[in-house]
Amino acid sequence: MINKFQFCHYPKSGGRTIELILAKRFGSRYFRLHGNFVTDVASVFGKDNRFKQELKAHYFYASNNECCVGGHIPPQRLLRNKATFIRDPVSRMYSEYNFFQEKNPNRIKNISFIEYVEKSKNNLISYESFYLGNDFFFLGIFEHFEDEARRFANLLNVDMVIPKVNSTHYSTLDRSDQLEAQRLLKSDCEVYDLIRELENKGVGK
Repeated sequence: MINKFQFCHYPKSGGRTIELILAKRFGSRYFRLHGNFVTDVASVFGKDNRFKQELKAHYFYASNNECCVGGHIPPQRLLRNKATFIRDPVSRMYSEYNFFQEKNPNRIKNISFIEYVEKSKNNLISYESFYLGNDFFFLGIFEHFEDEARRFANLLNVDMVIPKVNSTHYSTLDRSDQLEAQRLLKSDCEVYDLIRELENKGVGK
């Protein structure tokens, strides 16, 4: 059993549900960093704050024999073992867009989904930087979330009903918008397809 790892919560990829599993497994030894730490724009939280968050993650990880460091944080090179979930980039972005429409409409400011994609596509660490080249002992596929979350819970020896947390209900994406979003998110879509291909071949299982 893995007793010590980092959970990398890429936004709108089922992370809040996974954090309930982590809380049940680790209790107070689940250390969640605050802030959208995946954001690769220093002006959002400031370089000093980002550095302090990284120091906190490394200190907590080093000072506990059994723990998990998590939250919206990119994979930390010095933290061994990582877990994450991956989601189709267009579906993930559309979920995020609708989430802000529901929870924080001022952030959307009456822009269309495609305008949101164009505005936001460079604000997150790319799928290539986030997912490739990291030592994930668990990489779940969001499109099979309940089964994958249950597999993750079993791996941690946690017995619980998998709840749906922080879900957003919205209409189906228009086909033309989907194709345009795929074009705008081409690099992330290619990485996603590559990972799905590897998963289908059983690599990393």
